[in-house]
Amino acid sequence: APSDSSNSTPLVQVSIEANHDQVGPGELLTYTLTFGNPARLDVPNAVMTAPLPAGTSFVSASDGGSRNGESIEWSLGTITAGGAGRRRFTVLVNEGAVDGTVITAQAEVHHSAAPQDSARASTTNTVQSVSPLTLALAANPDPVRPGERVIYTMTVANSGSVDLNGVVLSVLTPDYLSFRPGVDAAPAIGIVGAGPGR
Repeated sequence: APSDSSNSTPLVQVSIEANHDQVGPGELLTYTLTFGNPARLDVPNAVMTAPLPAGTSFVSASDGGSRNGESIEWSLGTITAGGAGRRRFTVLVNEGAVDGTVITAQAEVHHSAAPQDSARASTTNTVQSVSPLTLALAANPDPVRPGERVIYTMTVANSGSVDLNGVVLSVLTPDYLSFRPGVDAAPAIGIVGAGPGR
């Protein structure tokens, strides 16, 4: 869960939030960092940094953010009084991540007007390697008469954040059903995109 912290009279504020609470090995995590200046004075030369979370690799950053060693950094320039903004970065969770691993992401904003007046925030995510694929099966008609043709509709959904390649759909049928090659459709899928089922 996200959290923020700063001193009692902050010139800057920051929060960080991930797009998933739980994430699987090899999946993408996107963090949204929100910064602001609640004071009545402009804040010059503001910089926001986010250390690369342990157990992940850098993918991308929005709005000119760049990797600087083991951190992602944005030069925010002057944050005007009452001003605010958002930045995002995406990481890939390591394939070998173990279930239950906690991934911690942090963000910090500091500026030249009062270097000691920095704001920090953090958020955590838990690795859970449950398959993102689900399958729903429906038969029509139901019930069916002997000798009648049955059409099965199978809906595959990928609730993960990345497309899955090489997905094969296999169907086991009882002895009293027959499959006619060349007439009946073969269950092959290939790529299942992230998002709604198909």
